[in-house]
Amino acid sequence: MLEIAKDIGVTAEVVSEWVRRYQKNGVETFLTSYTNYSADYKMNVLNYMNETGTSSRDTAALFNISSPGMIRNWIFTTTITNE
Repeated sequence: MLEIAKDIGVTAEVVSEWVRRYQKNGVETFLTSYTNYSADYKMNVLNYMNETGTSSRDTAALFNISSPGMIRNWIFTTTITNE
C-alpha cells in the first residue's frame, strides 16, 4: 500500500482507509458526495461505538461515513455540549 500511496500522493493510512471502506460497502462507498446526518443518526453511531468499542475508523467504514474524523468531531461536539 505504501507504494500505491506514494504514486498517488497520499499517505498509506488514506489508502488503508479506502480499502477498509471498500471491503465493508463496495464501490458504492465512493459514490456518495455529501450527506447531512441527523442528530439521531449521529447519536446511534456514537452509541454503537460506545457499546462495541470499535474505533472511529472501523465505525466510519461500517456505517459508510466518509471520514472517521467526522465521527471524532461528533464526539467532541457532544462532549462540549454536555458539560
